[in-house]
Amino acid sequence: MLRMAARSIIGAPIVIAVANSGELISRGSDLFKVDKKTGHDFFRIMEIQSSAAAVQNLLIAATSLGLATVWLGVLVLIKNDILRFIGEEEGEFMAVIPVGHAAKENAGPKKRPLDVVVRFLE
Repeated sequence: MLRMAARSIIGAPIVIAVANSGELISRGSDLFKVDKKTGHDFFRIMEIQSSAAAVQNLLIAATSLGLATVWLGVLVLIKNDILRFIGEEEGEFMAVIPVGHAAKENAGPKKRPLDVVVRFLE
C-alpha cells in the first residue's frame, strides 16, 4: 500500500498535505471560556471535521477541473515522518492528496450497495 501511495506522490505535479496544528484546541477554549480539559475533545473533533470537509471540497473542486486526486489515508502509517517533513511535528496527520492528470482512467474500488451503508430511522 505504501508503495502504491509513493507512486501516486511521485507522479503528481502537486501534493497537498493536511495536518491539524492543534491551534483550535487551545484558542477555542479561551475564545469560548471553556476549561481546556472539557474543550479538548470537542475542539479536536471540530479540527478533524474541518480538515475532512476541506479535503473533500478540494477533491470535488479538482475533479470539477478534470484533475485526478486520491486521499492517501494509508500514510497514517508514517504520519510522524510526514508531520516532521511538513514542519508540523506537534500536529495531527489528516491526509496527503496528490493532484494531477490521471495516467490512465480508473473506475476506483467497487462501491458497496447503498442499503448496506445507510440505515433509515423511522
